[in-house]
Amino acid sequence: MDFWSEPSKLGNDVDILVKPDATEAFAKMAARLGMEHRVLIKDVQSVIDSQPVAELGSKLTWDAYYQFEDILAWTEEMRDAFPDIILAWTEEMRDAFPDIVTLQSIGESYEGREIRLMRINKPSDLEKTVIFIESPTTTWIFNEILNNPEYASVLDEFDFHFVPVVNPDGVAYTHTNDRLWRKTRSPNDNGCFGADPNRNWDASFGGPGTSDDPCSEIYHGASPFSESEVKAVSDYILENSAAIAAFYDIHSYSQLVLLPWGDSADLPEDYDEL
Repeated sequence: MDFWSEPSKLGNDVDILVKPDATEAFAKMAARLGMEHRVLIKDVQSVIDSQPVAELGSKLTWDAYYQFEDILAWTEEMRDAFPDIILAWTEEMRDAFPDIVTLQSIGESYEGREIRLMRINKPSDLEKTVIFIESPTTTWIFNEILNNPEYASVLDEFDFHFVPVVNPDGVAYTHTNDRLWRKTRSPNDNGCFGADPNRNWDASFGGPGTSDDPCSEIYHGASPFSESEVKAVSDYILENSAAIAAFYDIHSYSQLVLLPWGDSADLPEDYDEL
């Protein structure tokens, strides 16, 4: 069994992936224990097989799943397509201002792939709110911000620091071996691979909702920041902590908005603001 949503408290729904040859036994067990259950997806593999996956070298059109190299290529296209924000600026002043889109490498994955940060910042004399975001999903959002005049004002207010792919090894592996892979690809001592990047941070490391089994999907890693991908993001945030006002990590499952803290019912001091 593979828990797609973690058990949290009595009465809450839990999504579980069950192997085809264990479905009948699982249904009998659930009935015996008095647990209500229903099938959400009868054949997960058929859903995976039906997903549109773009060929390597494709341009992003946001109607398919893309490979890591193509996502990096998109960041370069955006950098080259928006070398300057001119607006009402004179030709003279244009050369005095930096590019709106700049790229920076903030580290490497275990297998040596670049962890790239894309900064989208319109030149301005105003002090802006710095937003740090990570997720391939937001390539669509930034494409809209950069190309759709309706959202031009967003660039007047915010300085975006955006990492499209934090776990490039994992993304590559989903296109070659296991479409549902979520961990990194660093080898563990027992022959299993990777740790769950979400659980590799130092906040409540090894607490509820994690596992110390290196083969588990929710393995927290050997130690906080043992995964180079997580360490790279952490180092960048700490180096720029005085400027960064908000951190958004966008995931692809559960349709939830999660606020600190993940291991406690206690609310952060700025909960109302969040």
